[in-house]
Amino acid sequence: MIAVAVAALLLRPGIEQFWNYPSQATDVIAYAKIDESHMRVGTCFLITSLRADFSGPYKDNCLSLKPDRPNFLVLGDSHAAHLWSGLQSTQANVNFLQATASGCKPIDGAAGLQHCRDLMAYVLETFIPNAHLDGIIISGRWEIADLSGLISTVQRLSRHIPRVIVFGPIVEYDQSLPRILAKAIASGRPLSGYATEHRRPAQKEINLTFAKALKKEGIEYFSTYEAICDPESLIWAEEGVPLQFDDGHLTRQGSAYVARKFGRQVFSSAAP
Repeated sequence: MIAVAVAALLLRPGIEQFWNYPSQATDVIAYAKIDESHMRVGTCFLITSLRADFSGPYKDNCLSLKPDRPNFLVLGDSHAAHLWSGLQSTQANVNFLQATASGCKPIDGAAGLQHCRDLMAYVLETFIPNAHLDGIIISGRWEIADLSGLISTVQRLSRHIPRVIVFGPIVEYDQSLPRILAKAIASGRPLSGYATEHRRPAQKEINLTFAKALKKEGIEYFSTYEAICDPESLIWAEEGVPLQFDDGHLTRQGSAYVARKFGRQVFSSAAP
């Protein structure tokens, strides 16, 4: 698998000569691939399929309630989908449902492709008002312009759901984190400092703005940014495994890391 991933990277035009890199660097760069299996791409994370009926297999696979434990819905775009596996694996006493679609911000008035609009219409207008959920986790690739729509959406959902929790923006880079780390390893540069040089600054400001505005509205907020940057930006989920597989999406191990931090804050528990 690693050899295939590295070979694919070598064929990309304009890419560095990774075959000259030490083995530690090539092992890291192997994570710089689109790996969405833990996001349940094509089933609970919709990307291109047009779906008008969500009451059949989709509901059975992705929106199935369990009466013996709390049921929390993970709702949003890819920045919600990459949370699901970590939440499900670290919070054994909670059942996490998933309604996610690419480019699909879970806010009132958001634009999106047909599969996004169909999903959000079903979940927001039909499923949530009748499902008796214990909570909803909302996440997206936020921009400042999303704030007012997010607040109105949370206020509306709160009429039906005891807890609505917003995940804030994640740390993002100007290229994939594994590629940044591989280049730092190959050149002998400090990894954390080199990664910081490539970190996009906008997400820090978005996090601060969202945290302040949502606190003022009494909306529960989890700062993904601060969970990762505590005090420096975390780059490894575990030994040899980057936290993110591209410029902003969590690896399976990164998802578990963030979920454990979330669990300690929100559920007062997390698997070790």
